[in-house]
Amino acid sequence: DGNTITGCRGTYGTGPLDFFRWAVGSTTPAILPRSIQNPEGYFYFNTISGDGSTIGGLARGPNYTSSAVVINSSGVINLTPTQEQSNLVKDFSTDGSVAVGMELAPPSSVRAFRWTAAGGKVAIGPSNSECQACNADGTIVGGSRFIFGVAGLIAWIRIGDAPWTDLKDYLLVEQGLGAELDGWRLETVQDISADGRTIVGSGINPEGCEQGFLVRIGLPNTNLIGDMNGDRVVNGQDLGMLLGQWGTAGSADLNRDGVVNGTDLGLMLGAWGS
Repeated sequence: DGNTITGCRGTYGTGPLDFFRWAVGSTTPAILPRSIQNPEGYFYFNTISGDGSTIGGLARGPNYTSSAVVINSSGVINLTPTQEQSNLVKDFSTDGSVAVGMELAPPSSVRAFRWTAAGGKVAIGPSNSECQACNADGTIVGGSRFIFGVAGLIAWIRIGDAPWTDLKDYLLVEQGLGAELDGWRLETVQDISADGRTIVGSGINPEGCEQGFLVRIGLPNTNLIGDMNGDRVVNGQDLGMLLGQWGTAGSADLNRDGVVNGTDLGLMLGAWGS
């Protein structure tokens, strides 16, 4: 909602930089803790959770090495060894319990990962890939991958527990798109909406120029009203998303009257558990 800002402050080259979180209306920012692994380096914050509770990015260590990090109420959590620069958190679920990003895959490639507060970090997606974005609950993820010797990147997506697939193949096979994709090379998924139904990214258009794209998808068996995250059931996760958008014109506006309110809540409760 724009009420929480995070960043770093200080002067480069004169000592460690402070990294902070500041809430609108506060007189001074809260200085965040450092990890034992990164006592003097600086942090680069790449993303913040929707509720403002969790921050992610990288922590710079000696000799420009870096570790992917998450900072939440438990302190600083290092997700990857502080050894290479290819370690970075790229996006969070709304509550910060799921993070996605990229890490070094020895000896010389990178790989996408998903981290959960409950289960830790696991590799996801194809080889030589990074994960750029996820939806509100972290069940839909996407990014880019590369193939040695092949020019350009290739956008990929993973929905739920299904195997990852190249985004263009998914749109052709699962979404029935055809002529709209002729001549296009979809290179990267840049962001995914909270409900997982809208994807934006960049690619090469039929004229050979770089261009952004937006695609809206129909998730399998998600015509159920109130199923905000596309997991095929209306439950507390969907309710949390609706309440988080209360009073706004968000995707939880189920009756499309321009505001998320009690009418939408009633529609969701009417479908509860189905």
